[in-house]
Amino acid sequence: MKIGLKLKRIREKNNYKREYVAELLGVSAKTYSRLETDEVSPTLERLSEIAHCLNVTVSEILELDTSNVFNNVTHHQQGEYNAYNNTEVKQLQILYERLLAEKDEVIRALKHPK
Repeated sequence: MKIGLKLKRIREKNNYKREYVAELLGVSAKTYSRLETDEVSPTLERLSEIAHCLNVTVSEILELDTSNVFNNVTHHQQGEYNAYNNTEVKQLQILYERLLAEKDEVIRALKHPK
């Protein structure tokens, strides 16, 4: 996978807008966009700056495994949901609801010990 797509995936995982990263780097959104689309290649120094802005290391960018990145975005009426590893949003919702129910059980048990 090319570096630009890796940068985009990491940025999206962090829920950063392209403009935000560009501002942190002190470049225009168009300039940063050209990095993500592989129109230009970052220098090692620039890649280090980008890694810092994205809260990752240069190694993490270079070794990125796209199967470990949020890469599906599904919009819902009330907001935006990210799916992990191409998981359907409905599956994540079911898992989330199950975890909430388990949390409620633990709270009940703690409030009313046997």
